[in-house]
Amino acid sequence: MNITKAWLMVGLMAVVVTGLGIVGCESTKTTDNVITISPASVTLSNDWATVVFTASGVSGTNTALALPLMWSVSDPARGTIRASGGLTAIYEANTLGGNNTITVKDQGENEGIAVVIRVDPGDASPSASSSSSSSSSTPVVPVSALTVSPISPTISASETKVFALAGGTSPYYCIPQYSALGDISSINNYNKTVVYVASGVGTNRLTFTDSSSPVMSVTATVIQQ
Repeated sequence: MNITKAWLMVGLMAVVVTGLGIVGCESTKTTDNVITISPASVTLSNDWATVVFTASGVSGTNTALALPLMWSVSDPARGTIRASGGLTAIYEANTLGGNNTITVKDQGENEGIAVVIRVDPGDASPSASSSSSSSSSTPVVPVSALTVSPISPTISASETKVFALAGGTSPYYCIPQYSALGDISSINNYNKTVVYVASGVGTNRLTFTDSSSPVMSVTATVIQQ
């Protein structure tokens, strides 16, 4: 091999190594903050009220690679969020006032936020200020018209169970407390039925919610054995 060819090979190897270094340093993650949470903000005036949040725009159109989603709250003392890694999550407030920030992230590190605002029952609407002091100081206790049947079934560890909803406003949502014990197969908003598929032994709590304002919710406890 003459000197010219030797130097030519050295130059080609340097170009290949440099190219590999550039490719190796390129990140496969995106941080475009493209996730949108709906609703972006919600005001709650009742203890233990629930809200269904829905995420959209995760990693552009590549939803399959973006899942599972990671939902969290800024202050768990003011409320908790239940999710199984999907596009919807249920937030449940407690008795502590103050605002709480809901955050969702996908596997591409894109992020979205929403805010839960807690107010006293008397401050929930402008009309409250025009009412008498005795009525405004009385907490408003909402009566949920949403019901589910059966409410506490016992099924086998691999059984499929159909739950029937009544009342409330379509569309409906359902999130299991433990997705490892079972998950939702389908929701029929027209017939108001939810199909649940068990996948283990234990007790699972299903939270059903509707789309009214404020959101109504009801729970069913499934014993799997």
